[in-house]
Formats: sequence, C-alpha cells, structure tokens
Amino acid sequence: MRTSAAPRLGLALVLCSAALPALSIGGVARAQEECPGDAELCVGRANTLVSEDRDLERAVALYREACNRGASEGCRRLGALYALGRGVERELPRAATLFEVACDQGNLAGCMNYGMMLLHGHGTRAEPRRATQLLGRACRGQVRGACGQLATCYREGIGVPVDPTRAARLTEWECANGTRAACPADAREEAVAEAPPPPAGEDALPPPGSDEAVPDPPFEPPGLEDTGPSPEELAEAYRHERRQCERRRDASACFRLAQLELDGTGVEEDAEAAADHLGRACPSVAAACNQLGLLHEDGRGVSLDETRAAGLFQQACEGGFPLGCSNLGRLVEVGRGVARDLGQAHQLYEQACASGALLGCNNLGLLYEEGVGVEANPSRAAALYTQACEGGAALGCYHLALLAEEGRGTPRDLSRAVELHERACERRISLACVALGDLREAGHGLARDLDAAARMYARACDLGDGLGCTRLGVLVEEGARGDADPQAAARLYRYGCDHGEAHGCTRLGLLMLSGQGVARDDERAAEIFRASCANGDLRGCTSLGYVFERGRGVPQDFTIARQQYTAACDGGLLRGCNNLGFLYLRGSGVPADPGRAAELFERACRGGNALGCSNLGTLHLDGSGTPADPARAAELFRRACTLGAPRGCFNLGLLHEAGNGVGQSESRARELFTRACQAGYRAACDRR
Repeated sequence: MRTSAAPRLGLALVLCSAALPALSIGGVARAQEECPGDAELCVGRANTLVSEDRDLERAVALYREACNRGASEGCRRLGALYALGRGVERELPRAATLFEVACDQGNLAGCMNYGMMLLHGHGTRAEPRRATQLLGRACRGQVRGACGQLATCYREGIGVPVDPTRAARLTEWECANGTRAACPADAREEAVAEAPPPPAGEDALPPPGSDEAVPDPPFEPPGLEDTGPSPEELAEAYRHERRQCERRRDASACFRLAQLELDGTGVEEDAEAAADHLGRACPSVAAACNQLGLLHEDGRGVSLDETRAAGLFQQACEGGFPLGCSNLGRLVEVGRGVARDLGQAHQLYEQACASGALLGCNNLGLLYEEGVGVEANPSRAAALYTQACEGGAALGCYHLALLAEEGRGTPRDLSRAVELHERACERRISLACVALGDLREAGHGLARDLDAAARMYARACDLGDGLGCTRLGVLVEEGARGDADPQAAARLYRYGCDHGEAHGCTRLGLLMLSGQGVARDDERAAEIFRASCANGDLRGCTSLGYVFERGRGVPQDFTIARQQYTAACDGGLLRGCNNLGFLYLRGSGVPADPGRAAELFERACRGGNALGCSNLGTLHLDGSGTPADPARAAELFRRACTLGAPRGCFNLGLLHEAGNGVGQSESRARELFTRACQAGYRAACDRR
C-alpha cells in the first residue's frame, strides 16, 4: 500500500499527543470506575499496587487511564512498567514514547527517563546530545539521579565535551542530595543518613527518576549551560528575540521568535502570533516562507488557504530553501491551490532532492514507482528511496522496504524489508510499524507471532495512526491473543475512526449494530456506515446497503441497498456481490432473476467468499437459475465449509446423510454437523 499523497515536513515538528489510546484488553473499565474524574487518584492507587507487587495488570490499567486523562506521572510510570516488562510485555519503544509524552507535559522525571533511553538507544535512536539536554533539564529540576547521570556523560564525553572538573562537581551535588551510589565510599553512610526515604514504590520503578523534591543543594548544579537552557533562560530568550524582531526589524530574529511561539518555548503556544512574525521574516528568510505556507495549508493561526500556501512555498523554493520546493511539488502534483502539473511536480522534487531535501528524493521516488507523470521505473524509485533512507529520511526506508517485500526495482528480500521497516518504525513512521505488524500477523519473513503483531500495531496507534489502532482492535475483538473483548475493541475502533481510518469507523458501526462492546444504536451505526463509505471503505458501503435492506436505523429502501452493494461489488468487495445476488434472488427492489443471482454468487465464490459458494451450491441443488447438479452443489458446499461458512458444512452434511451427489455416510454427516454446530450454526446442533 502506498501513501496517496507525498508527506510534508516543516521546521517545527509535533511529537505526539498527551492522550494515548486505551490499549489493554482487560481491566480498563474497572480502572475508569475506580477513579472517576480523578487522574491523580488513579496514579496513587496504581503506586500502591506496584509497591506491594500485586495485581500489576490492574496497575497498568490505572496508569494508562491516568495518562489518557492527561496526568504526566501516569504516562511516566506506565512507561517504566513497559521498560521493565512488569504487568505487560517488555516494550522499549513504547516506554520511550510514554517517557517522551510525560516530558513534553513538563514531568522532569519523565525527561530524565527519556534522556536515558536516548543516551543508550533503548527503544529509540541514540541521540547523546539531546539526551544530555534532557538530563540537564532534569538536574536543574532536582530530579534525583539526573545530575549523577549527567556527570557520567561529562566524565566520558558522551554527548558533551569531556570535563572531569564539571563531572566531579555534579557527582558531589548528587551525593549531597541522597544518591548513595554517587558518593565516595567514606561519605556514603553520612549522605544516606541525611537523605529522605524514597516515596512508596519508587524503588520498584527504575529507570531512576522521581519528581519528589530533594533537599536544597549546597550550591547550584554546576556547568549546565551546555546541556539546555532553564525555563527562565528560555523566557529571556523569547523576550530578546521579540525585541530584536519588533524593535530592530531583524528578520532572522522574527523567524526564531515564531519557532518559540509555535513550540510554546519560553511563552504560551501562539500560532497566530507566530504567523504574524513569520510574515515579517518572509521573504528575507526563505525558511519562514515555508513555515508560513504550512500554517496556511493547515489553517493553523491563519485562514486555511492552499493558494496562499502554494505561493509561500514557491517563495521559499526560489529563496534557496529546498523543502519549499518539495512542499510546492506536493500541491502541484495533486492540483491543490495551484493548477495540476505533473511535469512541474517532477521538476520541483528533482530540484529539492538535488539540493539536499531528502523528502524530495522520497517524493520523486513515488512518481517513478507508480509511473505518475513519468514512465514507471521501480529501479529508479528504489535508488531514490535508498538515497532518502541513508540520508536520514525514515519515510524513504519505509517505501524501500515495500519494494523489497515485493521484489520490485530491488531483489526480493523479506529480511531486508523487515530491517528497513524496523528502522522506520523506530523513527516514528507509523505506517512502518503497521507493516511490521502485518508481517508478524501473516508470518511473512518472520515467524507468525500475534503478540508481536499486536505490539507493533499498538506502537503505531500510540503514534496516532488510525490504521494501527484498527488493526489492533480486530485482534482484540476476535480474541486472537486470548479472550475476545468487544468493549476494548470498540475503544480502539473509535480512536482509529477519530484519526481518519474509515475501516475503523465501519468496525465501530458493526459493534453498534450488534450491541457488542457498546450500546446498540442502529441510527448512529447507519450514520457511521454512510461516512465510512463516502471515505472509501467498501465494507462501509456494504454495511450501509445492509441497514437499508433491513430498515435498521433508516427507512427500508431496496434501491439504495442495491446501489451500495453494486458499488462494493464493482470495487472488488466480494461480500457486496453476494449480498447483491440475494436481492436478485428474492426480487427485492429489482425483478427476481435467479440467473443473475447465480452469476453474482459465482463471482463471489471464485474470489474466495464462503457465503457466495454456499449460496451458489443451493442454486445448483435446487436447479434455480442454473441447471440442477447435486454433485456440483456438493463441491461448492465443500469449498464453502473449507472457507469458513458453517452453513456450507451443514448443507454438505445433509447431502452425505441422503447420499445426494456424494456417497451416503452417516458418520461423515455427523462430523460435518458437529463442525457447523461448533461454528455457531444452531440448526446443525440438533442433528449431530
């Protein structure tokens, strides 16, 4: 599967939202009941469970509930459990994501935890420089352990220059504040005696880091100017840039000021003010034109205006900022805000790629892969994806992995595809995480492992990917990893639906139609099916046809049902062909036409639809719309049974019982009746 439009990149990147989806299969409902409306109560109760080392699954659910409600400490402590594998499978990428979320919300202990993950490359790409900045921030905030870890960095030159003097002073400060391991042997007893006891459960939650206040230090933590500015320094930096921008009309200062306002650094986030300052910086600073174009494309802080966005991207491109060329190419490729011109899009991507904008290389690769505006050339696409990937654009790794899976433009190599997907997933390309989940679920290139598949889908879901949430919801609903949990599945489908995955909407609507996991609501289900069908999910169209056929949540209307089934069938969804066949068989809204029904059932059956085979078998048995042929009917019922239709098993059993079209066999008939009964076909249960 390919992305329909090339992705875009600005200078300011949003990492991930504070609210993570509820992903645990059990215990979530109880967690919601235990601490209604009070996230801190959830954290407190979970802390007690962890400190007593009991009912850790419940603790996970409580921390997750707190995290979902915006409590940063819930996210941090949940991350610690994932880092350790306590109460959950050990998942370092998810731990890193949760620590990052906590840090982004101002939890300094979370910053320390995330800094340690970055320092060692656990669950995320190693970034020593950024790690030391986060450790410095935590050290300033008096998070126990942070200054000691930073001292090690200065002692060994990890992410910062070697500085033994600074390392020694940081170690001394850490020791004075109760971290025994930081103290010289002869000073440990005294230091520990003066230190306050750790909070309940803290020892059970490494990596280290607590937001508990420690005693005032005997001196300020030394030498942290190289590890990241303090909040006061950031605020002063904001005031300085504002003076430079507004009083001295310094365009570069206006651009830097806008970045602070977009990120909420040193000031409350203010996209409207940022847009104003970007307007002052553009066109003197080409990067400012690009950033302002992104704001107009999204309607953030300014009016949504794709024509204006295209003009700004062009200014950025002409001003020597290659990402502006790539972003303009995106709009030109699809004709948004500007006339569609594939030749120009190709030229813009080529210009961006040649100038070092790696997303331009990736986007140019998409044109060559699909033959859009150029002759299809998978080998050229693979070379461009490789250039993007090796240069650090993770999206290039993802697209190259897809080619390696298929053997297009590059030798087929599933091991290499897995490695590339893993690289992209670790760098937050959610589609790569979904692809890894698909490979794990299907057992392609990897051993089939539904637990590992679920973890990959969960990782994608944590990154805000609706498809990942939906895929995970299917596993949960079907009980692929244990007991089925429609309620948890419904939450995942809702999250997927809210994040643009139309099939997630359809699955949620089906649960509403059956009343499983959510309250039954036929009218709401019909609305959801209508929207998901309009957004391209053919299962949504089939489901919409069904509710109109049955008059559930909408007035019964066979004409609309036929239109929806026809659209699904023509689009390749075989269930739509089967359902359309039923309308012709029964004469519902159309003249009865068993011959046409037989054609539609045949089409569905050929494509592997079990119900189509079973229904076609019934027509061959009765001689309706096709010549009577019991032997052919038996063959079709056998195929339907093999494909998972219990009615096919039951019908084949009836033929064996009567010796009609097959050899008479009571034992074979009972075997088939039992199989159909176990699959939920009640009529078979009385004949075993």
